Amino acid sequence: MLRVFGCAALLTALMASVVHAAEFTASNGAALRAPDIDTLNCAQRGTLLMEYSMSEYRGTDPLTQGHPDLPIYEYENELAQRFYTECQAGSSQFENSAPAFSHGFN
Repeated sequence: MLRVFGCAALLTALMASVVHAAEFTASNGAALRAPDIDTLNCAQRGTLLMEYSMSEYRGTDPLTQGHPDLPIYEYENELAQRFYTECQAGSSQFENSAPAFSHGFN
């Protein structure tokens, strides 16, 4: 029983690490940190967004489904949305900023 519990705990930990990578490597070779967004303060979120922008991991062409950098884009998009809503807009008159961040490169 203890062995089964230990295996289940290990499997859960491995799955959690797959869901959220600590770092991405873009198709252009750029290494991009990807910490849990909840652990970052506003200044750290802004700095990380600048790092992503300066890496030039993506150009202006749309990222299609299956593109190797799509998970990076999705993380960056979530980071940008959270930075905007929690650090920039705060409790502004905007109730739902989601349309501003919806699938920017489709």
